[in-house]
Amino acid sequence: MKKFIKTVVFFMIGVFIFDRVSVLMRGFYSDDALSTNSMDLAYKNRNKYDVLFVGASTYIYNINCQELYEKYGIAALSLGVPMQHIPFTYFTLKNALEVQKPLLVVCDTHQSLVDSDKVKRIALGNDSFTLDHTFDDIRSFSVRQEATDYLLENDYNIDEWTYRSQIYAFHENWKRLNKFRFAGPDKGISLNGCNSANGLVDEEQVKYDLYFDESEYTEEKIKEHTEKFKSFDELQWILKMRDLCEKRGGGVKFLAANFSVTEYKIQGELLRDYLNKNGIPFYDVNEHRNDEILIQTEDYTDGLHFNLNGAIKLSNNFGEYIKDNYQLPDRRGDSRYKFYEDQREEYAWQKENLSDKVKLKKATKFKDYINELKKLDKGNNVICISFVSDSVSGLDEEGYKLLEDIGLNVRDVKGSDGYAAIISKDGVEYDNCTTGGTEVKKIIDNSLFVCTSKSKEDAINDKNSIMINDNDQIEGKNGINIVVFNTKIEDQVSSVSFNTGKNSNPDCS
Repeated sequence: MKKFIKTVVFFMIGVFIFDRVSVLMRGFYSDDALSTNSMDLAYKNRNKYDVLFVGASTYIYNINCQELYEKYGIAALSLGVPMQHIPFTYFTLKNALEVQKPLLVVCDTHQSLVDSDKVKRIALGNDSFTLDHTFDDIRSFSVRQEATDYLLENDYNIDEWTYRSQIYAFHENWKRLNKFRFAGPDKGISLNGCNSANGLVDEEQVKYDLYFDESEYTEEKIKEHTEKFKSFDELQWILKMRDLCEKRGGGVKFLAANFSVTEYKIQGELLRDYLNKNGIPFYDVNEHRNDEILIQTEDYTDGLHFNLNGAIKLSNNFGEYIKDNYQLPDRRGDSRYKFYEDQREEYAWQKENLSDKVKLKKATKFKDYINELKKLDKGNNVICISFVSDSVSGLDEEGYKLLEDIGLNVRDVKGSDGYAAIISKDGVEYDNCTTGGTEVKKIIDNSLFVCTSKSKEDAINDKNSIMINDNDQIEGKNGINIVVFNTKIEDQVSSVSFNTGKNSNPDCS
């Protein structure tokens, strides 16, 4: 008997330790740049969210719940999961409804226009990345069992126990543990399940103009899209989510919404017809782009996802849509929603950070760029500069004065001198040389900055460089090399070169 008791106790201790390690995994998981761990917020703030967003990554990046709160008083939470297809969105919603009583559920349609075979390929691809992220968010034991049953019934090749078990949660971090690595710091800081991306893209990456291509409206194209639409057997899950909301009761409304700018207008029209026949209202961002939203390159962090600029534009347009079509309470000033108020300062900083990026990107002329540097808040931004002196020989008086305004006196840099400088909240540190090279090194907010400049003779074989945390930030070019780096999110704000050797106001390169 004693031996039996010892065995049981030993087993229970093992289970307890394993469970605690799994909880630790949750902490690592929340630092993942692709995850918001928003189901934790659903459990933490039970029955407080009036709007739930469920879907894929466009519901993480393309909408901003803090903006909806500050502008309209809407208490919303995004439960978006990267690359999540519609069957798994259903299980995410079912879990959330166990701890929330929303007035409105908004369902992503972008990932519904696929067939079941494609859903399976994507779910199991990339080391089961998408599938694991979905299950890592499911905290309900019963929903986890139902979701696992679905996988097995549809011949998903999985390790059943790891998906059924509540202990072996947070698959992505167990993988990292096995590889002796964990998630790095998030480049965007999540608020209410939304990741405020601060990236910018080039014009050719944005395909929103294709949406207006009338050449797709040929009889052949319409027939092609119509036949393809019939193969999208996963649309049934939208109906299941509608039924789930109706069964939940409490007057919860269900809305389907596409927050992704797409190329195919015909598909959007076919989807609207399908949803209307089933009594489901549909908001499509593509139908609102004439409302001065999502029409500029600066609104994108990549070809599909919006940065905070685009998310704010969409959130305001969608907020107006909600205000006109649904009766939701204004939660501003309600002490139960203090967690939104606590995020105002962080949100304001996020907007300012992206604004700096946009302004510097638009300033393509040397003098305009230096003028923007003058306005830059040095609290978290560090400016690094490196050049060879004859690279500034074309400067006029205005150019010299602009550089002096940001703390650089280069009038006395002569001949073939190399010059390097770091400008931060601590002031300006610089050095120049006539032979060999010069280096300015400084640690600021745990980031190591190294600006290296070579004299003209030495720079022939060894270019100037700007290194931050041992990563080269710029390809050393002729002219003034400038890098702006934000130490709070450890991310580059700007990286440019201006060849002012023969031109007083050149374009950046």
